[in-house]
Amino acid sequence: MKYLAIFLVCLLSSGAKAEAEKEKPFYAWATHNETGDAEWWYTSYENRSLCMEGIEWDLRTSANYIKPFGCGYVGNNFYKVTARFLIDSFLNPIGFGCVFENLDPASRQDKRKYGPALKGDCRELDDLDTFETYFNNQ
Repeated sequence: MKYLAIFLVCLLSSGAKAEAEKEKPFYAWATHNETGDAEWWYTSYENRSLCMEGIEWDLRTSANYIKPFGCGYVGNNFYKVTARFLIDSFLNPIGFGCVFENLDPASRQDKRKYGPALKGDCRELDDLDTFETYFNNQ
């Protein structure tokens, strides 16, 4: 486990650099109060710290969403997205079920080709022709 953590840190800090400085590749999610399902908040942030602070602040005033909550990383670099998926899944095992690849060419321009899917969404993505899923643990 120690070597895996060292490998992931090296991967994230070396060749897998952010594509641009002003991108906001972290998206927040939270649990819906009534259904208990995790749902994406379509607010994006520059880094995970800002994302976690933002969602925690928003939950203070929201009557519809509760903990658990978290942040997911999207991007065009499969290895960086996968490394973030593994780290985020370790930090919050409730949130993510798989990594998805969006086969729509426009997603590459938006720098959202790969990303995590919330638990429960992976099976739905497998049924669509425009997505491929990896590391599906559902």
